[in-house]
Amino acid sequence: MTIKVLPPILSKIDVRSKARVNPQARIAENIIEHECRQLGIWLPQLQDYTTMSGYLFPTASLQRLVTLGMYNNFLFFVDDQFDRHAKEGVDIEQEIAMRKVFDNCTRILLSGILPDDNNILYEVCQQLRTRFLNHTTEAWLQRLVQSNLAHLKASTYTIDDILNSNEDIVEGYINLRILDSGMHPTMDSLEFARGIILPNNVIKSRYIQQLRRAVAKIGALSNDIFSYTKEIIGTNSRFNLVCVLEDYGDCRTFQEAVVDAVKIVNDAIDDFYTLTNETPPWNDKQIEADVGEYIEGLRDQVIACWHWQISTNRYRSPNSPFPELRTLI
Repeated sequence: MTIKVLPPILSKIDVRSKARVNPQARIAENIIEHECRQLGIWLPQLQDYTTMSGYLFPTASLQRLVTLGMYNNFLFFVDDQFDRHAKEGVDIEQEIAMRKVFDNCTRILLSGILPDDNNILYEVCQQLRTRFLNHTTEAWLQRLVQSNLAHLKASTYTIDDILNSNEDIVEGYINLRILDSGMHPTMDSLEFARGIILPNNVIKSRYIQQLRRAVAKIGALSNDIFSYTKEIIGTNSRFNLVCVLEDYGDCRTFQEAVVDAVKIVNDAIDDFYTLTNETPPWNDKQIEADVGEYIEGLRDQVIACWHWQISTNRYRSPNSPFPELRTLI
């Protein structure tokens, strides 16, 4: 696939802030690499995203940052091994085996009980459960696991599933990416990172759900732009916002589709910052303080969506259509 090199455009994604990185990030990354190697889930490309947690959780303590880094590496390991792009040519028996592993990982995270069969991911999940519960509650962990389940389930859907629904194709794709991007587990991790627990009625409130949708759109769809080379060029996949805008939107060219994709991300950023200025009263000082912490954490994740993705080699390639990503760092 030959792709035109575009004028610089990634800088037009306006997260409105300089990078914020946890001052203990490098220490945490070294610990995470050591422990991942011991657990057998270290891959050469993991070095390209071990740095992500430092951007997502710039105020977390070292212990919490290591735990969240381990969890994110677990999710990336699963994503790189079992996502829709990696499953080309996977037969039905392998598909069933993958689903069994997913189910067992979920049970371990919820109960700590190991299944009869063996998989390197099982010990990882058991350790993650222990690490989380050293600092938080079973109720929060169940919420995190449920978010992760929805993420994994959504990861099995394809463009054909959207085409067979009654949704507008572009909107249906965006709704799917909000679920399958992993942004909901990432947002749920904020409470652990900041040492707070929001009541369910607060998390499920219309206001917080609007904030979460905006942040999920920013994270998922900016990733589509940054990961275009990694996931689309050479795979013949069209599961990407830019491709969907080309194939089913009003865009006549690849460049128009990228410009529209950037606009969609920036509109979501506008929505997020508008909402942060409209915080409703909660009639409870502790809840108001915790919601303030939570919103600051969401802002960190919006900022990380640009600054981490531009700072990692995960999305860099000499074949990238984006000049900003054509050289390794």
